[in-house]
Amino acid sequence: MRYKLLLSVTVFALLCAFPAILRAEFFTDLYLGAAITDGSKIEVESHFPDESASGKTSYDTSFTFGGRLGYYPYLFPYLGVACDVSYFQADSEKVDFSIVPFSFLLMLRYPLLISDSYPDGKIQPYLAVGPSLIYYDMDVDFRPTVSEKISDWGFENGWDFRAGLLWQFHENFGVFGEYRYTHYKIKYKDETEEWILGFEPRTRVKVETPLSTHYFLTGVSFRF
Repeated sequence: MRYKLLLSVTVFALLCAFPAILRAEFFTDLYLGAAITDGSKIEVESHFPDESASGKTSYDTSFTFGGRLGYYPYLFPYLGVACDVSYFQADSEKVDFSIVPFSFLLMLRYPLLISDSYPDGKIQPYLAVGPSLIYYDMDVDFRPTVSEKISDWGFENGWDFRAGLLWQFHENFGVFGEYRYTHYKIKYKDETEEWILGFEPRTRVKVETPLSTHYFLTGVSFRF
C-alpha cells in the first residue's frame, strides 16, 4: 500500500512539474569566425602494395560558421540544452579536411544586470560542453611515398567545449562572443576481403590523425 501511495505521489508531482519544465526560454544563435586547427602527426598505411608514411602537418586558419537551437527551462533558468551544427576546414599541403560537426551541448549561464525587462540578465556569461559527431570529407596525398591519393569520407566522435559572453540589448535579441574548442581523432580504415580459408577482412588503406581546433566566434541570438 505504501509503495502504491509513493508511486501515486511521485506521478502526481511529475505531472504537476511537467508543464513548468515545458515552459522555457527558447533561443536560436547564428555565428561565424575563425577556426585554428593545431598541427598534428598524420599516419598513412597502404597494404596493396605495402606502403606507409607519416609526418607532421600544419593547417591553415579556416573560416567557420554555424548555428544552434536550444532552450533554458523556466524551472531551471541557469541550465539549458542546445543542438549545434557548423562547418570548417583543416587544409595543409598534403592533407585537406572539410568537416561538419554536430554537437549536443549542456549550457550553463550566469545572469548579470537583472531587471524587470531582463529577468535572466542583460549580460550573460556562459559555458557549454557536450559530445560531438563529425562528418568529414578528406583528401590525403603522400605521393610518391604512398602510391595513391586517398579521397573518402567518414564519421568520428569527440568533444565540444565553449565559453562565451552574451549581451542581450533587446528583450528578444542579443549579440555574443565565444571561444570554442573541439577535439576529434580521425581513424579512417578501408577494408577489403581476401580469401584465407574463407573470406576475411584485411585493411587496404588506413589514415589516423588527431584534430584539435580553436574557434573565435561572434554571433547574434534570437530569444523567444
